[in-house]
Amino acid sequence: MQERNWENLPAVMDLQETARFLGVGYRTVLRLAHRQGFPALRLGKKFLVNRDLLRVWLEREMGKQGR
Repeated sequence: MQERNWENLPAVMDLQETARFLGVGYRTVLRLAHRQGFPALRLGKKFLVNRDLLRVWLEREMGKQGR
């Protein structure tokens, strides 16, 4: 698996950038953005994802998988 370089990411990303970084499809991230708990903010029709909150969310989700 490719190492994620969080520091090179912008502090706030749109869904396309988030999908590219995570290596998943845009529609997958769009579905996640509609879920409660995912670190996305909706502004009109656009979603923005906070880099640092995304990292925390991923670590939490990965911890759930390990149980």
